[in-house]
Amino acid sequence: MTPCILKGFNWLLSIRQNDGGWALPFRTMGMTLADAYQNCEVIQPDRSKPFSHLVTGMVLRAFAAHPQYQKSAEAKKAGALLNSHFFYA
Repeated sequence: MTPCILKGFNWLLSIRQNDGGWALPFRTMGMTLADAYQNCEVIQPDRSKPFSHLVTGMVLRAFAAHPQYQKSAEAKKAGALLNSHFFYA
């Protein structure tokens, strides 16, 4: 695995929400996209907020495409989390 790919996966793992999924940091802070673009600082997420189904699904696609990470505990946990919310009202 190249150092860039490893760095990318490590970054993805470092920005997970407390529930094990992923979300857009600016959305967890109640900001709009326009607010985020105007912000000059890196927006730190509120990790206590629930995960985003859309973002978690996109991140899991990267995990699924990589032979080392597709069977990782983190990917399985996020997949189970996403699956548990299917058809959830």
